[in-house]
Amino acid sequence: MKLNSDLTANEAQGFEIYHFAREGMQGYNLQEKYREMGFINVYKYYDHNDVNEYAMQREMGKKGARFWVYGHFGFEVIKTDDGRRLERLTDDWQEQIEKQVAALKEQGLWDYVLGFDFDEPMLHVSNDKFFKVSEYLSRYGKRQRAIFSSYEIFEGAHPRSTDPEFGMEAHLIDKESCKYLTDIGWDEYWSLDYDVRKNAYDEMKRRIGRDDVYIWYVPCTWAFFGNRLGQEHCVKHLNLCYQMLCEEKNPGGLTCYNWYSFKDGGAEGESLDWKFAEENKSRWYTLENRMVEIGNEIIKKPLNRF
Repeated sequence: MKLNSDLTANEAQGFEIYHFAREGMQGYNLQEKYREMGFINVYKYYDHNDVNEYAMQREMGKKGARFWVYGHFGFEVIKTDDGRRLERLTDDWQEQIEKQVAALKEQGLWDYVLGFDFDEPMLHVSNDKFFKVSEYLSRYGKRQRAIFSSYEIFEGAHPRSTDPEFGMEAHLIDKESCKYLTDIGWDEYWSLDYDVRKNAYDEMKRRIGRDDVYIWYVPCTWAFFGNRLGQEHCVKHLNLCYQMLCEEKNPGGLTCYNWYSFKDGGAEGESLDWKFAEENKSRWYTLENRMVEIGNEIIKKPLNRF
């Protein structure tokens, strides 16, 4: 593994591909190939209880890469006997955190953890429960990133926003619930309208209530469910996200979104793993080349310090 930057990932803006080649499924060889190309500095941490994988991750860390650890400790959504949806934290959520941290230290990977990552957290638990987990994680001194959906930013956007049982206000981000977040972003894959995107980020920042956070953009880099989006759209979306990232006061990076579906999994091959596969006769070279180009630029840009 190499990194085409003199900066480690906790010193630089980040470039990552979310869900790429997940868990050794179709396209895993591409992840190995891209590690050697050196344009990605941030990865997801997956634990397959494999000593060889731990050794590989340690080597990546020594070269400057860093890992996000999934932060949804104890998040649980259940249906009650009478059919109601109930979001809750399991009784052992603190124990889950402590076990994960201990395992990372035992694996020799703790020093290479960039932070804890949340994916649309307020769709899984209410604000007060999210705050409890985030506050507890803050004791470890790592960054905390949350990528939010429109439902968590815009009042009335959620289909259940008028349902008293859902409690809309308990799922819209606010200053208190996001107190310990260091990084934030918004995931939306359709619009190529600059103003639409800026409005969403402005509203997200307003709700956070502070500017000492790193801002991440989430380019669409897969064909969406059923191959509804093509390579041209993805390139335009990527370029727009990069443009807006460069305009930010405190840019955090790009997390290029890929859904982990694969050509042999009945998902019609919309995954980036298939779009970039060498055996794909319709391989997306244009998007790949642009991602490599942008990644190599971003990982050389130092992160602002607060």
